[in-house]
Amino acid sequence: TAELVLSGDKTDFDNRLSFAPATHRTARILYTGEHDANSARSPFYYVRRGFPETGEMKLLFLKPGETGADFVIVPALSELDDTQTEAVRAALDQGTTTLAVIDDVDKATAVLQKLTDTPGIEITEAAERDYAILARIDFDHPLLAAFGDPQVRDFTKIRFWKSRHLTPESLPENASVLAAFDNGDPAWILFPVGRGSLVVLTSGWTPTDSQLARSSKFIPLLYSLCGAGGLASGAAMPTFAGEPLPPVENEAGDALTHILPDGTKKSLAANVRPIADTPGLHTVTFGQTTEHFAVNVPPGESETASLPFAEFEAFGIPVARNGVSPAPRNAAEAEKIRSRERDAEREKQQRIWQWVVFSVILLLILETWLAGRPARASNTSDPADSLNPEPAPTS
Repeated sequence: TAELVLSGDKTDFDNRLSFAPATHRTARILYTGEHDANSARSPFYYVRRGFPETGEMKLLFLKPGETGADFVIVPALSELDDTQTEAVRAALDQGTTTLAVIDDVDKATAVLQKLTDTPGIEITEAAERDYAILARIDFDHPLLAAFGDPQVRDFTKIRFWKSRHLTPESLPENASVLAAFDNGDPAWILFPVGRGSLVVLTSGWTPTDSQLARSSKFIPLLYSLCGAGGLASGAAMPTFAGEPLPPVENEAGDALTHILPDGTKKSLAANVRPIADTPGLHTVTFGQTTEHFAVNVPPGESETASLPFAEFEAFGIPVARNGVSPAPRNAAEAEKIRSRERDAEREKQQRIWQWVVFSVILLLILETWLAGRPARASNTSDPADSLNPEPAPTS
């Protein structure tokens, strides 16, 4: 266990970076297709090369019928029989992330309907054209966190030769489109199933379907999906404060003890993933096993600098520079500015008229008061004068 400490910083909440020793893990990947690692036409050829073994992680590719998978890959939904479909669904119910490809439209549709309990899903062959590209990708989704950096999020150079059209209106309400082609057709769809996630590709990764497997995005995509289940090659997946710790290999079902950085101990059931509320070294013990996890402050929280004007302007927010309003970028924006100026002028005129009306009312009140003064003066004369008038003079 190691810790890097930065000193001399005025803001010290993010001055510590913890490291945990790499753990030796066995990643059990259930691959339902043919395990042909020698033919470039086989989907397994690219999957096997996408998961190189390291000193910290050993790979174990399971075959249909074997249980205990950490990650499931279905290269062709149409090839699943009823027994295999039930096995994949059971893995999803237990929380296993599954990657599946729609190939044959009729058979794949029936299998997908069973896996998602959505009988109304409609799948057809996409219209023929030279190729398609990914035009809209949800980089904010945790499953695509590996592509959060703007320098690695360009997918436009990957061409897709064949794809299937999945009608968006037929998707269940809880499904979400992670990526779409340039014609609007869904390319990658996420179906929450049980406690797990089913990620469906409408185009495969082999050269007959696309250039995905031969692009630099394929391996990060696989690892990002595996990371959702806590698997990683080499060092443990980074964990940030507020997130659950990666799952541990507790096959015996022993109770867990979660030891926080301050030494506090919490007892948990075997199927509970501890939450890392604070940065530092977290330890989980069960049976005779002890595992350490380094938890750090999310990188985004360290970005305390003010945003440059260019980022505001990129979102269409006009920013005045040195007291001068920015020039409109197009006719529509210019019209909006003129409309705001007209509204401001109207409001200014309305305020003037309010004062004019107020002044007129005040003058009317004053005039009424002044006109009533003689009447009030006559009414206040001595009453005795009217009861005892003076006698008229006699000649």
